[in-house]
Amino acid sequence: MPNPPRREVVIRPNRIKWLRENWSHLTQEELALLTGFDMTTVSRHESNRRVLTASGIERYAQVFKIPTWQLFADPSEHPEEDAQTEEAISN
Repeated sequence: MPNPPRREVVIRPNRIKWLRENWSHLTQEELALLTGFDMTTVSRHESNRRVLTASGIERYAQVFKIPTWQLFADPSEHPEEDAQTEEAISN
């Protein structure tokens, strides 16, 4: 019996590292403390080597004070929302 066709799953890269370095200006250690993850987990999340769970996404969104979808959004696709996020983080 032939194998069923393989389905491709595309996972969009997250912006955790970019948000950490450019908006919140946190170190990985500081982000780890704020999220409750260890530094290795933060590093793997940033490099997409570890899958983010729904609760992990929520933790990062709370730290960065953004809606969860903005962890994965391309800023060029949503410039007005991204400007609001930048303003929220800087306050």
